[in-house]
Amino acid sequence: MVGNTTTILVIEDDETLRYVIKVGLERSPDYQVVTASDGESGLELLRSNTPDVLLLDILLPGIDGFEILRQMSPNGDIERPARII
Repeated sequence: MVGNTTTILVIEDDETLRYVIKVGLERSPDYQVVTASDGESGLELLRSNTPDVLLLDILLPGIDGFEILRQMSPNGDIERPARII
């Protein structure tokens, strides 16, 4: 969390759904929304900065949501966000 702002990472491959989620959440000044369109770019964002909330699509091309969750396990190399949806 940056100040009073909650950072939300949305990993969703459907462009329209990703846009609707981002715009809907950004109506609140309390949310900063970052998006990724696939598992690879989502993992890069997770490695560079841990969001407060991860909104994760499980069925992604390439690296899927299950693999992203595995890499956030105690033996993985990515810090786990406080909330995962």
